[in-house]
Amino acid sequence: PASSVPAARGTTAAASPAPLPLRPLPPVPDAASSEGTITRAPSGTAPRQSETEAPAWSELPPEQRGRVTRPRIDVHVHAEDPVRRFVLIDLTRYREGDRLPSGARLERIEADGILLDDNGIRYRVPRP
Repeated sequence: PASSVPAARGTTAAASPAPLPLRPLPPVPDAASSEGTITRAPSGTAPRQSETEAPAWSELPPEQRGRVTRPRIDVHVHAEDPVRRFVLIDLTRYREGDRLPSGARLERIEADGILLDDNGIRYRVPRP
């Protein structure tokens, strides 16, 4: 819309500048590039547990449950893009690959909870 202020005598009102075209956002780096190099176990070594076989904390044998902690998840955010996933544990933000104060590593944030690795003991904690 035109300005309600008239132009001075002998001048013309300047047209408002055309809007700038939208530019695409730069790509979000994937988790591998932001976390550094991913190292894999040498071939021929059997994994400790299958990727899909990690029990819930409550299903761990009592001697293992006594050696690992069950963190309190305050906020759980899962997205298709791993870079956008995070959890708040004891009101501190963690992403996949981070270490908790207990020493456990947050291996993965899944749709229904988190997967932790605490000195080789892998277990799941459900989201709140």
